[in-house]
Amino acid sequence: MTQKVNIFVDDERDCPEGFLCARTFEEAKELLLANKGNISVVTLDNCLGGSIGEFGTDLFPFMKENGIFPDKLNCHTGLHPEEMARFAKGYFPETTKITANSLGFFIRVRMHRP
Repeated sequence: MTQKVNIFVDDERDCPEGFLCARTFEEAKELLLANKGNISVVTLDNCLGGSIGEFGTDLFPFMKENGIFPDKLNCHTGLHPEEMARFAKGYFPETTKITANSLGFFIRVRMHRP
């Protein structure tokens, strides 16, 4: 059985150990599609430093349209992560645990095992 992957989407912060890293909106889409059905955690920032239509929240409809539903989705944006998490709930099934936190997440997630 293949071990599930963790995906970190952020254009600035250091990628935690044990995560595949996407620095741009396009890289995130590629990683999500390549690992569809095999994703444990996706943690993402909202500001990806790109152009209009390239925010972390713009990945939510993309994920829904492509049937990409991780076990856990974490919003680690610096500005109002709770609002981002509330917005995410409209795109994911109840089986996806949605959380919102900041740097403390990176310490706890290292202990996460699918």
